[in-house]
Amino acid sequence: KRPASALQVAAALPGGDPLAAALAAGETPSPEMVAAAPKQGGLRPAIAISLLASFLVMITVICLLSRGTMLYRKVPLNKSPDVLRDRATELVKKFGYTQSPGDSAYGMGMDREYLSYVDNTDPSVSRWDKLRTGQPAAIYFWYRQTPQAFDVTWGGGVYEFSPAQDLPGMTTLTLDTLGRLRSFYAVPPQKSSAGESTPPDWSPLFVESGLDQTKFQPVPSIWTPPHEASDRAAWEGSYPDHPELKIHVEAAAFNGRPVYFEILDAWDQPRQAELFLARFRDRFLLVLLLSVFITVLVGSALLALRNVKLGRGDRKGAFRLAAFVLVIFFLRWLFSSHHVANELEALNFISGVQTVLFWTVFFWVVYLAFEPFVRRRWPSRIISWSRLLAGGFRDPLVGRDILIGAVFGLGTILCNLYLANLVPQWFGYPPGIPWWDFPGTQLEGLRSFGQGFTNQVFAALSQSFILLFILLLLFIVLRRERVAAFVLWLILATALSLTHESIVGMPFAIISALLVMWVLYRYGLLALISALFFLHLMIFFPITSDFLAWYAADYVLALIICVALVVFGFYTSLAGEPLFRGALPDERGYRALVEKLAVVRPRAIEFAREDRVRRHDCRKRGDAEGDCNHDEHGACAFVPEVANSFTPDCAHRWIEPSEISIVRSITRAMSAS
Repeated sequence: KRPASALQVAAALPGGDPLAAALAAGETPSPEMVAAAPKQGGLRPAIAISLLASFLVMITVICLLSRGTMLYRKVPLNKSPDVLRDRATELVKKFGYTQSPGDSAYGMGMDREYLSYVDNTDPSVSRWDKLRTGQPAAIYFWYRQTPQAFDVTWGGGVYEFSPAQDLPGMTTLTLDTLGRLRSFYAVPPQKSSAGESTPPDWSPLFVESGLDQTKFQPVPSIWTPPHEASDRAAWEGSYPDHPELKIHVEAAAFNGRPVYFEILDAWDQPRQAELFLARFRDRFLLVLLLSVFITVLVGSALLALRNVKLGRGDRKGAFRLAAFVLVIFFLRWLFSSHHVANELEALNFISGVQTVLFWTVFFWVVYLAFEPFVRRRWPSRIISWSRLLAGGFRDPLVGRDILIGAVFGLGTILCNLYLANLVPQWFGYPPGIPWWDFPGTQLEGLRSFGQGFTNQVFAALSQSFILLFILLLLFIVLRRERVAAFVLWLILATALSLTHESIVGMPFAIISALLVMWVLYRYGLLALISALFFLHLMIFFPITSDFLAWYAADYVLALIICVALVVFGFYTSLAGEPLFRGALPDERGYRALVEKLAVVRPRAIEFAREDRVRRHDCRKRGDAEGDCNHDEHGACAFVPEVANSFTPDCAHRWIEPSEISIVRSITRAMSAS
């Protein structure tokens, strides 16, 4: 049978595949041997071009289809967070809180209850068109300010309800995406006089909310303000653009200044009760993911301890991986934490270091747990990963796996998100809930790029390692590789199915899980990391075709990085081969060519060391008196650089002109081995 590639020819030569020899002898190959394994790496130009074209077509389709599937494409997002922040500070001052804040924070939020309410009560095809009015707000803006710095001792972040709003003078308000007031909270002072109370004026709250107070009926107040209040009031009415939606408005004041205002809809519940209203699907998904993580945490610790005692494991590779994770997580903490200019920042740093060290040790332990087994049992699945870890960034196999993983990652996005949303509509089903993975996607423009990109890298690494480790554990228990892969596919398909709102999305989740498993089973760890890296593009960045929108800045930057990575993988996977080349020799000529190479292999390698001088002489003389005519240098035609400089007559003495390209590749593979 004719070899499929030049690397297979090199492996057929004496001593060409030490990895296969080690496995045949029952030995565990070293990490260096795995990295140097002569596995097929370079892609044929036609295949590489097809993969690159597929990637470009799919990323274009994904951007174009975002208009009909993404939540942030269905709501009015004309005002950037910076504009809304200025609007929020003006309202705080207008409501009587004029003291300069010591610290502030802001962000975007999503009203999941509103989306679920529409999904459950409106079966029409156009049910999501009502989101374009911006009120009620499916996506909203929140702003917080405090007289002192926020307490970021534990966690390091500032969110809508965390840290607790318990310091006098703290204020929190939310706006819809058009800048209209949704809610307002303020902490009253600790000291006050009983005679200071003045009648509050509620009209500014209605005006800033875009509501006409004269069209609302006063009703008894039934919602308790979060803080002390001297006056309370409530009204009932409806939105100007949606008279069918009845709303309840609550307000409270302390000594004439508002401390509480909120527009309550039919789907709003007390926050204490919301904690217990999680759906069974969400609880089951949480239990499943937590069980998997605990299994990996305990199982990897036991296996890593055993491997360390037996002297197994790629400790050098584990150290490089841990160093990379350390840098990524430090940057993640740097971009995602809220930093303050006081002594609390030291405690914030210590808390951040604890998180960074936990995940660094976690990756180190998991890698030491599965790497020796995979290197012995499934070495082909970590060859490209081992080469990348050893610094072989320009290895053709590394480029191939990056390119293939990117295509499968985008294919999973199309299947699990877009097709799962669009195909049911073709059969008459109403459109599902528009996608926005909050808080994965911060929707804050370039400000959130650092956090999104580090999370993308972390998710790709962690999920790939967990999947490979679970496959290892299942194989240890079941003793059959294909059965273990099938069980892992069932687990993954179940987890993805639970992320869909309806049963019509389950077939697409099952297919998406199959795509992910195929990448792991067929191409290995690095291709899986690449696939999950591109898959998480939809989770941590707002995919859009409107590149001029303010929220698209971080996605455009991430897209540039992803495209550059794919182009690099495409170029590297070619292994230096031209995009357009002549026909290869037939099978008989191929075997004869292999026999020639087997004879001259030692001379070819020896001659390669003197290649630079010899190439210069050939080019300089360029005639029959050059080194090309000397029989003792007959191997020179098999050195790729020298073959480029030969005249047709000289090259024809050793090989056919149509064979020069394949000889160049074979000799390169032999020289590398």
